[in-house]
Amino acid sequence: MAKELDGILDSSEAEPAKSCVTNDGSTSYLEKIITPIYLTMSAEANNNNDGKAAHSAWRNYDDFNEYFWSRSCFELSWPPAENSKFLRKPAKRKRTGKTNFVEHRTFLHLYRSFHRLWIFLILMFQCLTIIAFHHGKINISTIKVVLSAGPAFFILNFIECCLDVLLMFGAYKTAR
Repeated sequence: MAKELDGILDSSEAEPAKSCVTNDGSTSYLEKIITPIYLTMSAEANNNNDGKAAHSAWRNYDDFNEYFWSRSCFELSWPPAENSKFLRKPAKRKRTGKTNFVEHRTFLHLYRSFHRLWIFLILMFQCLTIIAFHHGKINISTIKVVLSAGPAFFILNFIECCLDVLLMFGAYKTAR
C-alpha cells in the first residue's frame, strides 16, 4: 500500500490506484474498501437482537474502531481480503469474538461517567445548605463551615478512583 501511494505521488498525472480497479475496469474505493466493512458491520448490527443482546455477544462500533488501531489491522492486506477473519459475517453457531475488552454495564457507571457533575452537584448542595442554615449571611463563621467542602471533595474523588479500579479491572487484566 505504501509503495503504491509513493508511486501515485511521484507520477505527474493523476491515475487510479491499481488495487482499487474492479474487474470491469472501473475504479471504486466504495466497492472495494467501504462496502465489505459496511456489510460486516451491518451483519453484526442485525445480530444484536434489536439491542437486547448482551454487549459481549456481538461486535459493535468500538470493536471495529479498536481493530483499526491494533497491529492486527495490517493482516487485513490492501485492498482488504474478502476472506479475512475481520470481514467474517456472524453465523448462528460460530462468531467472530470481541477484539479486546468487554465493558460490563452497571448503575455505578452512571456515577463514574459523570463524576465531575455529581461532585459539583453534591458540593454545591452542601455549600448552599450551609449558607441557608446560616440564614443567608456570608460571614467568617459561614466561610469556615463552608470550607468543610474540601474534605468532601477529596472523599468523592477517592470514591471515583476506587470505582475506576473496580469497574475497569477487566480492561487492566486484558491490557498488554
